[in-house]
Amino acid sequence: MNLQTLNLQSLAWLSMAAYALHIIEEYTFDWRNWARAIIKLPVEWSDF
Repeated sequence: MNLQTLNLQSLAWLSMAAYALHIIEEYTFDWRNWARAIIKLPVEWSDF
């Protein structure tokens, strides 16, 4: 891939990968229980 030309398909794949890493981060660091304990946010995994 030429770094000077980032087409829409490459940008879409890059965005999807970043979103997937964000989801893995939330599960790994147990974001749901942190949000419940610290900021009293009533969240469930099904909310995502």
